[in-house]
Amino acid sequence: MLVRQTGVGISATIDDSRARTNQVVYIFRVKEEYRNQSPLEVLLAILNSRAMYYYVAKTHGETEWRSHPYVTQQQILELPLPNIGSLISDSAKRVASLLRTALTGQLGVLPALDSRIERFVARAFRLGPVDYTRIYQTLSTVEQLLPVQALVRIGPGDIFTASI
Repeated sequence: MLVRQTGVGISATIDDSRARTNQVVYIFRVKEEYRNQSPLEVLLAILNSRAMYYYVAKTHGETEWRSHPYVTQQQILELPLPNIGSLISDSAKRVASLLRTALTGQLGVLPALDSRIERFVARAFRLGPVDYTRIYQTLSTVEQLLPVQALVRIGPGDIFTASI
């Protein structure tokens, strides 16, 4: 898993090509004993979620552009994650499969899939519409840089009407 060090919020992706990166990308590898616990795409969905963006914005004050905003490895390792082992379910497998397909395609994650993924994340964290209203209120106060614009392309209504 690759996580961008600089920029507002968290931006992560999966790369299994064994390519090298520059110093502004953290490389995280799954320990062997955890490889079969849950698909890596589930963790990717959580890291790139609106819920996680909200957490980072609120705990680290990343609500406006700075000349060099960044996250540290320690901050990433301390992120509150649901018990990944408990996320082995049909819905987790379905989300992982859909996300894997989107990542290998040309179109990326389209809004309908984005809604389904965020619905999965909401369930994993036991978050409801009231929580997402708060998340979107925070997003509306954040400078509308490209990563934030991508987060607001769907709304709470899209998330809670999506099936997973």
